Formats: sequence, structure tokens, C-alpha cells
Amino acid sequence: MSWQASGGWVARWRLRAAAVSAALEKIPSASFIVSVGGLIDQANARGRALLQRNRAAVLRSLRQCMIDRHLGGRFELCPLPRFGRAIQFLAIQKQPSDFEADRIAVATLRWQLRPSESRVLAPLVQGQSNRGIASQIGCTERTVEAHVTHILQRVRVESRSALIAKFWSEL
Repeated sequence: MSWQASGGWVARWRLRAAAVSAALEKIPSASFIVSVGGLIDQANARGRALLQRNRAAVLRSLRQCMIDRHLGGRFELCPLPRFGRAIQFLAIQKQPSDFEADRIAVATLRWQLRPSESRVLAPLVQGQSNRGIASQIGCTERTVEAHVTHILQRVRVESRSALIAKFWSEL
């Protein structure tokens, strides 16, 4: 194979990988591309958040679904055939266990929030005041104010209401 031909193949492979990643991100629950052996090749943001919380349990559930597809389990599997045989599966989480916590995890990853900012984000998107957030998480109002300011900067919004709208509509 010539250098030019191999370069074209690599470009097509990268374009395909980017398309698969974009499609995975549009799926509203945790989703993975899984090999026949049960290894995760790709995941969307919700999937990465789920893996970050409990990788061992997710892998165990995926492998169990791969072994016995008729029992159900936490994931719906769809074969992704190539050259007439399935070498990968699309695994989509059936019912997220905690929808708001899932959104918080995705927001933390997408907006690159620190753990302390993530703790502030949960009550913030529920509309709580700085005083209420401070008493809930056990810090001063000034600390909460600093976290809120930093969150707004990271998300690139001007107000709490814009942040709340973005949180509930875009994640």
C-alpha cells in the first residue's frame, strides 16, 4: 500500500471515529461501544461519568449482558456488524439510576469542575441561595460565592439562571 493510499485510509478511519463519538454523545443515557470480549472501546460523557463513579460495577454489568443477552440487565445491546459478523456492540443503559446525579457527573466532566465546585453545583441548579448551599455543604457563604463565580466562568454564562437553564436543557 502506498503512503498516499494509507494516508487516505487513516483519514477515513479518523472521520468514522469522530462520527461515532458525535453519535454517542447524542444518546441521552450512558452508552458504550463494547468489544465482543467485553472491553469498552468508546463511551459518551454519561458513560465516562458512570465509569468514573464505579468502573468495576459497570464492567461487570456489561460483561453479564454480553454473556446472557436474554436476561436483560442494565444495558440494551445492539450488535454493530462489520463484514457480516458482530465484532462490537452498542450498549445503552436502560434506566439511569439517578437522573440528576447523572447530569451533575456529566456537567463536572464537560465543564471540568473541581470536586468542591461539583458539590456546589447540585444545590445551585435546584435554585438554592448561597446561604442555603453554605449550610448544606458546611462552608461559608463567601466560599460558595467564589465557587459559583468560578462555575459561571467555566460554563461561560453570565448569571445563575442562565447556568440553570443550560444545565437542564443541554446535558
